Amino acid sequence: MKLFLIATLFGIATAAKLNNIYLPPASARTAGGNGNFLSSPFQSLKGFPSLIRNQPSSVYGTPQLTYQTYQKPIQITRYNNDNNGDGTYQFVYETENKINHQEVGQLKNAGTNQESSVVHGSYSYTAPNGQVLTVDYIADENGFRPSGAHLPTSPPIPEAILKSIQQNAVAGPESSYDNDQY
Repeated sequence: MKLFLIATLFGIATAAKLNNIYLPPASARTAGGNGNFLSSPFQSLKGFPSLIRNQPSSVYGTPQLTYQTYQKPIQITRYNNDNNGDGTYQFVYETENKINHQEVGQLKNAGTNQESSVVHGSYSYTAPNGQVLTVDYIADENGFRPSGAHLPTSPPIPEAILKSIQQNAVAGPESSYDNDQY
């Protein structure tokens, strides 16, 4: 029992003394990575130069003063929004910088499992070169289909492919190679 008591007292006495010789390891400065919390801790490979240098510097870039120009808010000159609650609606708005938008929507096959929205509309605005650009659109079960003189169009289908498509349409599925059988 005396031996246990002496060993315990000796352990407490030596544990209580804290020598001032602890220094963090050399890699402690970069152990947290480079500031990106998603990156893994930085490890330098011997023989390869370090690409990340997080050392303090006495020279920093001078602060740059940035200015933001104030722009007057653009007023809405016309606004009308009618929603009948049965799936039909229409709205129109115009702004003082000549942006116009109008849209009409309705339900097709209302109350059935084939119900879908059909939307017709157009918007126009003035491009930086001064040209007024107008886009007309339809959105329905076939998707969003915009049209406008300034929008690009797909190239025409080559004659040989068009002929092949027409022949396939006339021949029907019974003339296909595998006839949907395995």
